[in-house]
Amino acid sequence: PAFRLRDLPMQPERGLHGTAQWLQFSGSMQLRLPLVGALDGACEEDFEVRVHEGELAVRCRTRNAAGELAALNGRLRREVDPRRCWFALERDPGDPAGRRRLLVVELAKKVPGKAWPADQIFQESMFNRKSFAWTVNQTLIKQGGDADGWVTLKPGRRSDVEDPYTVSRGWLCTELEQGQTDEFVQFRVVLDQKKLDEALAKVPFYSVFGADCSERFFKLFIRGDESSPILLGELGGRVCPDQTLLELTTLTREVEGHRVAGTMETLPCLDVTLVKAQDCLGPWEETLYSDPDVLAQPQGSLEEFEEQQLRQQREPSPDREDWTPDDWADEQKEKADAAFKEGSYRDAIVYYTRALRHTPLNE
Repeated sequence: PAFRLRDLPMQPERGLHGTAQWLQFSGSMQLRLPLVGALDGACEEDFEVRVHEGELAVRCRTRNAAGELAALNGRLRREVDPRRCWFALERDPGDPAGRRRLLVVELAKKVPGKAWPADQIFQESMFNRKSFAWTVNQTLIKQGGDADGWVTLKPGRRSDVEDPYTVSRGWLCTELEQGQTDEFVQFRVVLDQKKLDEALAKVPFYSVFGADCSERFFKLFIRGDESSPILLGELGGRVCPDQTLLELTTLTREVEGHRVAGTMETLPCLDVTLVKAQDCLGPWEETLYSDPDVLAQPQGSLEEFEEQQLRQQREPSPDREDWTPDDWADEQKEKADAAFKEGSYRDAIVYYTRALRHTPLNE
């Protein structure tokens, strides 16, 4: 399972509220509750999640789980935008087997970029006000939805397909630096200031980049152009996926080759920090095993890439030494046809695109 970052973390980055963990980002607060006890085995359709600009209410329709869900109910310390919130059930990225699941609720901040208090995200009161109707008349009123400011969320994480295209990696990203310590793996992507300004005219600063990270694989991309990742590959060791950090910062350095010695320049850059797992501390032989040929081709999700890499490690590749462009195209077309029949239309588009790249003149 992969940890998905679609926002820039900000301080305080994380904390606990009862049995739920919260993560703070520039544009949102994310609550992550393990599905244990009475919630073990529940599915998305079992939950009703309602959001008001100043309150969150979560219940399970099919189970008596008020105690387990207490950490997700109450009046919020800051206001949110209910229409941009979402909830989903996701696999725990800290569980390599992918058996543990989390109820993830993301609350979109009404004022992005403003930090919420470090101590509590819910207001403390003698009575924890419940949001659900307790009389028939109030039930009928609440069915009106927006009339009282409450929004009932549909299950499912917001799709990456909805992200607008802003800029290509070839224009925005000019240099890549990487390094490591005994505890961290670090990547720095130097950015073109003009192209970054153009991107920021279209989307907020915290919506430009995205990253997916599992214990052994990593993907960094520009939102709206996920199929052309900046970084994609297998890590040199295991990491803690949910501790991945992205930060927009600047780099000041001397201009190389400038006629005036000592001339300095300040450039924007994206810093990425991965935390090494306890059993992988120390120097790694490589931080990231990445194939330039792979980056040159359209890519799907990190899970698809990881599955493909693991399959190649298990199965020997066919002998393609004498293959013609038509042979390469036929292989991709077979994969595309199979994906289309299975209803995996996004994968089908990727494979069809690869086939056309091999034989662009064929119909």
